[in-house]
Amino acid sequence: ALLVLRLQSFAWYGYQPGPPQMVIVSLLKTSCSSLSGILLPYVFASACPPYSSIAPFCSLVLHVAGPECAAFSTVLSKHHDAFPLLTYCKLWFAWTPTSDIHLAAELLRRKPSLKCLDFTNMGKIAYRSDLSNEPVLSILRELPLLRVFGCSLFQDDLTSDHVMRLGRYVPRNLDALSMLLCVSKTAVSDTDWEQLFKGCSSCRYLHIRHEQWLGLRHFISRCLPDSVELLGYDHDLRWVLRESVTGDVSCTDSWPPTRVLFATANDFGCKEWKWLFRHHGPTAWRLRDPHRVDDSA
Repeated sequence: ALLVLRLQSFAWYGYQPGPPQMVIVSLLKTSCSSLSGILLPYVFASACPPYSSIAPFCSLVLHVAGPECAAFSTVLSKHHDAFPLLTYCKLWFAWTPTSDIHLAAELLRRKPSLKCLDFTNMGKIAYRSDLSNEPVLSILRELPLLRVFGCSLFQDDLTSDHVMRLGRYVPRNLDALSMLLCVSKTAVSDTDWEQLFKGCSSCRYLHIRHEQWLGLRHFISRCLPDSVELLGYDHDLRWVLRESVTGDVSCTDSWPPTRVLFATANDFGCKEWKWLFRHHGPTAWRLRDPHRVDDSA
């Protein structure tokens, strides 16, 4: 079927078995002029046609783990100019070395149409002291249309300098920001966090996820940028309410678990916010009682 169909999008769900090489090759040969979105569990086969031949391609979701990391590194090193019209990009790496993050940054740097980027690297071992994913963070302000961004910070010791550098890299005109934090220890002060969030002066959707308790929940509620309309903390999503006369800030009740699980673009009120939320489901959060004040409860 792939040899005759001209597809606009293609998705392969699940990690095992993965898509055979012949499936991907056939897909790109027959649909290279029509394909605008693709979702795969890991990298394309090296024998595929040049990625730049996919004229309208604008959406990419990849999960790269284990032995695929080395293959993907080879692809990145040879195809920095691939996907020239890329608009939506979601990359998930597992235990990826710093050198590969530099290659990914070079790929993304050349994407002037990139509007939405979600970049996660679980490679905590690679980041004992450096700010994780800094090669990608450092090119964000070179992307003129970027409005939606998600990233991970896996640090043994999260410092004030890390948070300060993150604040320098994150564009001030973002409409939505999501951060996955995995931190063994930290001495970051409330003032440091406040400076970071104060820089997000255009952000309307802010979502914080974490693997260890950082005590941020109440702080974020107190120091929200005036622009924030939707606040997420792990699996907990709430609309932000502001009293027009006094300026007092409060939040609605948490979204019910079923709404979180099956949220649509209509629930978010914005398809880009829903896109950022995708693939950050309850299995990643270890779904907990949304009425608990924080993880220390």
